[in-house]
Amino acid sequence: MAKIEKTRFRVTGTQYYEKDLVEKLGEQDPDYNCSAAELKETYYDGDKIYEYDFSGLKAELVPEPENEHDKNAVKVIVNGVQVGYIKKGSCTRIKNLMASPDFAGVEVSISGGRYKYLCGYEDDNGNEKLRVEKDKQPFYVDIDILTREEKTDPVIPAHPAPAAIMSHIEPAAPEKPAVSKFTKIVIIAAIVILLFLFIAARL
Repeated sequence: MAKIEKTRFRVTGTQYYEKDLVEKLGEQDPDYNCSAAELKETYYDGDKIYEYDFSGLKAELVPEPENEHDKNAVKVIVNGVQVGYIKKGSCTRIKNLMASPDFAGVEVSISGGRYKYLCGYEDDNGNEKLRVEKDKQPFYVDIDILTREEKTDPVIPAHPAPAAIMSHIEPAAPEKPAVSKFTKIVIIAAIVILLFLFIAARL
């Protein structure tokens, strides 16, 4: 089963397309206009509530060889709206990823803009309180290039064949032939006779 790998690239020049980005791609988050009391019922200290939400986005990366500043330029189109360019140093890599047989698609995410956040503090009596603050940050557009990465299952070694198993077993020592009772008697008798003859020869 193929695993999907994501390679992320930050889009540059979004400040020049901010008006279209907000008006044509963004949807105002109703929570942004809630009162401080209402926000405190839903959110916690440090939570950010952005003015605009961006969802349902589809990106298209379009080479722009006629670009007078960079013939290797790649512009970024989101839902038919240009939002910027791929950074100059990343264009060749992106083109190579998209030309690969493992290329699986493009994803885009947009974040930033004006936001509210809850900030915790203590009042003069030492009670913990929350207040709502406002701030702003630049809009960010990130492109993810998806590629398939084949996942190989680990190889489980097969059970060894019986012959292979036997090769790891030390061979049993050969059994000594059993000596019968009759043979033992004959040997003892022979020894006694030889001993008798030896004594007789000495007399």
